[in-house]
Amino acid sequence: CESRCCGVPRAESEEKMRLGEAREILNVHGYSYEDARKIYRRAALAEHPDKSGHANSTERFQRIQDAWTCCQAAQEAGAWSDDEFGDEREDEFDEEDEDIMMDVLGQMFFAQMFGGRGAPPGRPPPRGFAGGFPGGFPGGVPVNLPSGFAAGFAGGFPGGFQGGCASNSCNCEECKWERRQEARQFQQRSEAQERQRERMQEEHRRRQEVAHQRSHRNEHQQQHQQRRTQQQKQEEEPEEEKPQEPRCETLRKEGNTSFESGKFAHAAQTYSAALKATPKAARETRWYAEVLSNRSAAYAKLERYDVALNDADKCAKLAPDWPKAHGRLGNALVGLFELERAAVAFEQAATLSAAEGGETAAEQWRGKAAEQRAAAVRRAEEKAAAAAALERKRREEEARREEA
Repeated sequence: CESRCCGVPRAESEEKMRLGEAREILNVHGYSYEDARKIYRRAALAEHPDKSGHANSTERFQRIQDAWTCCQAAQEAGAWSDDEFGDEREDEFDEEDEDIMMDVLGQMFFAQMFGGRGAPPGRPPPRGFAGGFPGGFPGGVPVNLPSGFAAGFAGGFPGGFQGGCASNSCNCEECKWERRQEARQFQQRSEAQERQRERMQEEHRRRQEVAHQRSHRNEHQQQHQQRRTQQQKQEEEPEEEKPQEPRCETLRKEGNTSFESGKFAHAAQTYSAALKATPKAARETRWYAEVLSNRSAAYAKLERYDVALNDADKCAKLAPDWPKAHGRLGNALVGLFELERAAVAFEQAATLSAAEGGETAAEQWRGKAAEQRAAAVRRAEEKAAAAAALERKRREEEARREEA
């Protein structure tokens, strides 16, 4: 197995990974985030334990995963480009880093020498290697040791350490305990990374909020300054007196507003007041015809088609070259089911629109004319069918009376 009791130390980092270290692991210095993502995927695929033949593929794969988690946290906090996390120098170790490093080195030493990190309280000691060092080191180890030690381990370990773990599927108590410890450490690292990511996200959110508030404040100040400048100009320059608008025009605008709001009865009344307030000299003008056209439309909305036809007819006489006047006339005739006359009015509107260069409007009027002609044919057919049914019913009744 890959636990420390089997003498194979893991290379997992116990320290909080920095962005510079993560880039070093993935070899993505100077790359964009999207390019770094592609490089990570290729590396993760190559180093996956199921595909890689490397002896410590699990540790290498986990190291790559941890490095990419750090890169993701940097991207989420908006610090991928400007190294907001700080690519600290490797010699900036604090006390926590030193404690973690000493713990890792101690675990690696015990894993190599005794097959584990020692026994926890109340448990038997670990079993070590199966073969030991039967030959010893005859010449000693050429290192300078403190006084009290001989020149190395001259006697070796004749008996060796019997019964060490030699299988990747070991279920001994030592391996189980090791796996639990490693799972707990992995969970702690994951939680620490998550907390770090949340802190960075919160800091990034706070900075964005401050920037937004500053931008909003500046915009508000600019608007306030513009209003003050405009007000000062108005105070310095006296406003010119505008000519008073005729009452009939005021009433026409009020009627238009009511019509657009769906208040057709009030619009018709207001148009009538505007027509009444129009001076006699202006009652033969295009303006007067437009007010008549508007009132005809209001009456048509109220389904008072007879009055709408009267206004439309007057409008067409005042402005015979205006396409909309004939259109109003056609709409009123449709409401009265005089479909043939309506089609003629629509065709006249189309001819005038085409003469003015309004091909789109002309096409619309032609469409309405064709529609009314088709409706007229259908109405005639329906009348003929109804008359035939009535005649058939009358003949049947006469036949029954003769038989009786």
